[in-house]
Amino acid sequence: MGAQTVADLALPRAFVDRVVDRIIRTTFQQRHRVVIPADPTRTYAVPPPSKPPEGSPLPGFGGARVVDARARGDELARRMALAEDRPARRSFAAFDPPTDPPAPGPESDAAAHVGDRLAADGLEATVVCAIELLGAAALVRTDRPADTLRRVGIPTDILLRRHAGETEDDCARALAARVASAGAGVAQLVMGLRHEARAWRPTAPGFRLALDSGQERARAMRLQATSGRAWFAVGAGGGLDVVRQVLEAVPDVRAIVSVEDRNAAGVAEALAGVIAADPSRLTFVVESLPVAQWAQDNARAGVVDDEWAWMVPRFASRGEEGSIFVPGESFLAEGLERAVGRELGGGAGRTVGRVVRSPLVFQGGNVLAYREANGRVVALVGEAEVHRNAALGMSATGSGAGALEALRVEMGADEAVVVPAVGFHTDFEVSVRADGSGRVVAFVNDTTAAARLVLERGLDGLAASGAMSGAEAGAAREELRRGRVGAAVPRVVAALDRVAVGPGHFPEALAEAFREGEADFGPANLEAFLMAVDVVAASLGAGPGSRPEDHGSAYLRALRRADAERRTLVQLLRRLGMRVVGLPSFAEADRGLNYVNAVHLPGIVLMPATGGFYAALDRAAAAIYERETSARVVPILCAESQRRNGAVHCSVG
Repeated sequence: MGAQTVADLALPRAFVDRVVDRIIRTTFQQRHRVVIPADPTRTYAVPPPSKPPEGSPLPGFGGARVVDARARGDELARRMALAEDRPARRSFAAFDPPTDPPAPGPESDAAAHVGDRLAADGLEATVVCAIELLGAAALVRTDRPADTLRRVGIPTDILLRRHAGETEDDCARALAARVASAGAGVAQLVMGLRHEARAWRPTAPGFRLALDSGQERARAMRLQATSGRAWFAVGAGGGLDVVRQVLEAVPDVRAIVSVEDRNAAGVAEALAGVIAADPSRLTFVVESLPVAQWAQDNARAGVVDDEWAWMVPRFASRGEEGSIFVPGESFLAEGLERAVGRELGGGAGRTVGRVVRSPLVFQGGNVLAYREANGRVVALVGEAEVHRNAALGMSATGSGAGALEALRVEMGADEAVVVPAVGFHTDFEVSVRADGSGRVVAFVNDTTAAARLVLERGLDGLAASGAMSGAEAGAAREELRRGRVGAAVPRVVAALDRVAVGPGHFPEALAEAFREGEADFGPANLEAFLMAVDVVAASLGAGPGSRPEDHGSAYLRALRRADAERRTLVQLLRRLGMRVVGLPSFAEADRGLNYVNAVHLPGIVLMPATGGFYAALDRAAAAIYERETSARVVPILCAESQRRNGAVHCSVG
C-alpha cells in the first residue's frame, strides 16, 4: 500500500480479513457478473466541459450568493500537481505539508524507520529512535527541530498534543535533549514518555457532532455537485439529481453547494428552479479542483457554542486499508471557511459558522452520532477510522492518549464505540433514529429479504426477455412465495445459463428487459439481480466453483462471512440498547439497492430510492421506515450514486 505494507500499518488480522473479503467479492463480480454491451464503443459517461481559463468570470446563480474559492497562480499550479495517492510521510497534512524530502543519510534512515515502525511501535518509541538516528545533540542545536522531525515523517502536531511544549519546536527540542541525556536508559525513557502522554485535548473545545438520529433540526447543510449534467438521464440518481432533490426536500434549510468551476454554468442551469424559489438560502462555492459527491466524508458537521461548524480532517481521503489523499476534497475546506465566515444569504460582518481543522484523519461517513435518553451523545466509529489514527502513532484503544479516545474527545461525544467494518462505511450498514424520549432504533441491511424481493421482481425480466417462459417464471415465483428458495434458484440459474454469452457474462439484450423508463439503467439492474442470486446461493451453500481455491468458492464464502459479520453487528447494537430493524437492502459496492444510507431530520427521513424496475423495494423500505418512525419518508432517487458506494447520507453534510 504505497510505501508501506499491512504490517507497517499494524492493521489487525480481523480488519484485514474484512477488507480482503470485499476485494474478493468486488473482483469476482467485475469478472464474472458482467453485462456485455451490444456496442462496445458506446459510453454513458458525461464528458466534462473544458477547463475555463484562470480568472475567467463565474456564471450567475440567479441571486444566490457565490463564493469564488478558486486558487490562482503558483498556488493553483501546486495544487494541480498534487497526486491522489497515499502520502509518502505520516506527517503529511493538506494545508501544512512537509515542504522538502528527507536528505540522504541520517534523515533518509530516520524516514525509513518512521514509515516502517510508527504504527506498530507508537509515537514515543518511534520519535526517540528517529532522534537517535538524526543525532540528538545536533537536533537540540537546530533552529527548527520540528521541521526536521516532520521531514522524516513524525507528525509533530500530534506529538505536541501528547507532550509538553508551547510550540512544536519547543516540544521537539525538549525531547531531543532528553534523548541526548538518556545514554543507555533509552528504553526507560520511552516507557516514561508513554506514561507521560497526555489525554487528547480537543482542537475546538465545545465542539459536538451534529446528531445523525433526527433529534435536532438542521441549521445548514453541505452538498457537492460533481457535474453540470445528469448522468445518463435526469432521474438516474447521479450526483446532480441528489443535490436537486435534497434541496427541494428541505426548503427551509440553508445550504452550501461546492462545484468545480468547469461545471458551474451547468449546475446553475440545472438548479435554476430551486434557486428561484429562495436564492437567499443558497451559497455556491466555486473551486478550481475536481469536486466529488461525498460531502459527508471531507467535513463532519457539528456545533460549537450554539454556532454551526464543520470539522475537517488532516486531509480528505479515500480507501480504508490506508488513507489516500484527495487534493480537491481536502482544499474544499478553504472554500468552506470563506462561505461560513458571514451569514448565508448575503449578510456581512456576522460569523454564524466556523471550520475546525483537526490533526486527526477521518472520513465522516464512518462516524454516526446519536443521543441516549440520559442525554449522553454516543459516536459509532467505524474501525477503519481508529486504524487511520493509530498509523499516526497512537494506540488503537488504550488510555486517554489512544486513537479511539482522541476521536471521541475531538468530536465531543460522551462515548465512542468501535463498529466492525462490515461495510466500507458505517453509514452504509447502520442508520440510527431516536424519538423524543431517546428510544433508539437502528436500521440495518437485511440482505436475505432484499435478495428474495429482487429475485421475485427479476423473474419478470427473465420472462420478458424470453430467458424463461411464462410458465417457468410462474413456477419459480410460486416456489419463492412458499419460502422454497432452494427450489426456485436452480430454475433461475438454468435460465441464466441458457442466455449467457460466456461464464458469468450476459448480453445487453437481457438487461433491456430489466428497466422501466428512460432514466432506468438496465445493465445495473441485471447486475443487482445476479447479486441477489449469489446471496441466496451462498446462504444455501451452493453456487459456482467446486475447489476451495476457486474464485467463485472464495466469493461465496466471503458472502457468508459478511452475513455472519452483520449478525455480530446486530448483537453489538442491541447491547447498546437499540431496537434493531432490518431493511430489504444491500451494501455491496457497485451493486446498489441500499436503503440504510438515509438522512434523519425531525419528522422526516430522506431515504435512498432506486425507482424504475426495483420501485417495489423502495416501497417496502419506505413502509418499514414509516412504521418504525412515524416520520414522513421522502424518497431521493439515487440509483447511480448507490452504485458508487454512496447514497443520501454520504452526499449531505
